[in-house]
Amino acid sequence: MTLDRFIKLLKLSILGVFLMAEVYVVYRWYDARYAKSASASKHYKLTIEGAITVEMSQRIMKKIEALMRKGEIDSLLLVFDTPGGSPVASDNLYYFFKGLQERIPVTYYVNSSAASGGYYIASGAEKLYANANAIVGSVGVIMQGINVSELAEKWGIRDETLTAGAYKQMISPLKPTSEESIAYFKENILGPTYANFSSIVALERNITKGEEDSYFQGRVFIAGDPRIRGKLVDEIISYPEIVALEKARHNTDTLRELEYKEKYGSWLQMGAEALFKVAEERMGASIR
Repeated sequence: MTLDRFIKLLKLSILGVFLMAEVYVVYRWYDARYAKSASASKHYKLTIEGAITVEMSQRIMKKIEALMRKGEIDSLLLVFDTPGGSPVASDNLYYFFKGLQERIPVTYYVNSSAASGGYYIASGAEKLYANANAIVGSVGVIMQGINVSELAEKWGIRDETLTAGAYKQMISPLKPTSEESIAYFKENILGPTYANFSSIVALERNITKGEEDSYFQGRVFIAGDPRIRGKLVDEIISYPEIVALEKARHNTDTLRELEYKEKYGSWLQMGAEALFKVAEERMGASIR
């Protein structure tokens, strides 16, 4: 190879490197610009997924309030994929989103289910959208428990829990529950919780006293059922359609996912949260 040919090849190589660098710079500029545009969207989508717990409700409210303080949220699509959960958490989120509607547009959409505590929250919608096959309703209260007293007796296991106060331990899996205890819990926990729940849904969905038995008492419905149209659900629409509708309403190409779940660093932490959730659900009535 002659010297001239070597110099020409060297120049071409250098030119090629510069061209590749220029292409890379332009690509990064466009990529950064697109990413900035997407992240700059102030229109969000939040999915309430799984069992509703107090801890979940606190995280959701804290996250949204932080965005509100910074002026970084202009609208919210609230999606339901929940069977219900804690009555306290459901009540807190019901009032929170009711108040939020007075500050920014909030659209409520039932994707797979808004049952019990989920419907408690969803009932506050100015207009409730749902998938035709979604499950809604289940306006009722449940307090679950198991009794293994016969098995315990067979194996020689006795409950020797010490208490002070006649009502301190009225239910135990190791002894039969008395009729008096059952009546007490129905009167003082299940009954009042159900009354609060049903009164809010009746008010929000314009359900009269004469109609309550048709929609309440723990009844569940498919959202597309014409019998509940205009009562438990207002309009049937698919998930892609509601997303497209929200984008068109707010003239945006992007609905940002509002993440509220914790990202744990170990299985130990995940297990701890699961145990706390189980304890929370076992300590009180559950709206589901």
